[in-house]
Amino acid sequence: MKKILLGLILVFAITFIVSSIMLIQKISSGNNDLAETTNHIYILILSGISSIFSLVIYARQQETIEIKLSKDNEKLETNQDIEKSISFLTKSANEFCSKNDVNESIEKRFNRLCNTLEAGQGLYYQSVLKNEIEYLELKYTFAYLPPPGKDTDIEFGTGFTGLAAKEKQILIINSIPEDYFEVISGLGKSKPSNLIVIPIINENKVLGVIELATLYKATKDDLGALEQISKYFNELLLEEKIDTSSIAQTHA
Repeated sequence: MKKILLGLILVFAITFIVSSIMLIQKISSGNNDLAETTNHIYILILSGISSIFSLVIYARQQETIEIKLSKDNEKLETNQDIEKSISFLTKSANEFCSKNDVNESIEKRFNRLCNTLEAGQGLYYQSVLKNEIEYLELKYTFAYLPPPGKDTDIEFGTGFTGLAAKEKQILIINSIPEDYFEVISGLGKSKPSNLIVIPIINENKVLGVIELATLYKATKDDLGALEQISKYFNELLLEEKIDTSSIAQTHA
């Protein structure tokens, strides 16, 4: 279509120029043939109008193409951003879950999870019953030192971690309080702004909760990868034959 329009514009332009030259020559030579002069004027006007009309169509077509290309580029950039965001957690989850060393303890697997997901901090809780009250008992930590003498048990429904256990839902929080925690590493201290809380569930029973602090944001699109991690630890705990009689069962 573009080539056709350019061809028409060229034809009309040539016609306009030729007609203009012929009309000027007849006027200069004193030719008073009114009919022939009128025909040249008509051709001149028509070719001029046609050229302008073709140029307008061509300009609009180019504008439409540019708008479409701009929208396509924006959509492509958006898709690439989403794909990049999703692919990290998905790839990391697949990498982590694909390794199943029977000699690797739960604590070592938890540490490997934190390293694979590039978590700044990690906490691993196991569900317990104390005086018929459901609690989460801190078992393992990654890049975190509990304050001496502080009770680290969390009752179901308390805070982000307890809420995830009570509701049996993965939580993604991207705006946590500044004083919620600090990541301690060899590079010094930094404060993550994002939190991922993953309950480990089996047949309506909360076996434990994994809490990960990250410097990057997770989204709802990452839920599939996080659920895969939950299932991995669920199967692991069942294989380890944990005494399920001491594990809290949440209300439906």
